[in-house]
Amino acid sequence: MPRDQGASDGCEGAGATDVDSATGGTSTTVLSPPAGLAVDGVTAVTATVTWSPPPDADEGGLDHYAVAVDGTKRADASRGTRRAAVANLAPGTTHTIGVTAVDAAGEASLPATVAVTTAEVTTAVDPSADPESNSTATDSTRRPGPSGGRQGTHTERRDL
Repeated sequence: MPRDQGASDGCEGAGATDVDSATGGTSTTVLSPPAGLAVDGVTAVTATVTWSPPPDADEGGLDHYAVAVDGTKRADASRGTRRAAVANLAPGTTHTIGVTAVDAAGEASLPATVAVTTAEVTTAVDPSADPESNSTATDSTRRPGPSGGRQGTHTERRDL
């Protein structure tokens, strides 16, 4: 049940007990945020974060986690999950990744947040290209062989 926003009972934050103004009864606020949110890996377009369950996960009825990027929910993760990879991030930018603990009633904790700066995208410049243009890149990819497996490397030089 949501906190009564007009109440000023001195109980601030997750885990406090408030008087429910609608019923006169008490209600327990949502779970504490996940603990120890940390960046586990970053590329130009992805970031992986890890966390531990909130200290009140069992008594608070933890159901799942919600993962958000820059305030927009991206995914849900099951109760037993302790890591999430977020894809499709803009290269060379800073993003805030937040993870909230959600109980069975759908009440979410405050987010645990961490700032992540994705790597810049770099282009390999062919030194034999026209030194005035610097607009050539080399792309090496593995191509499938005749039986569908990977075989050989294909290198392609193209103007950007």
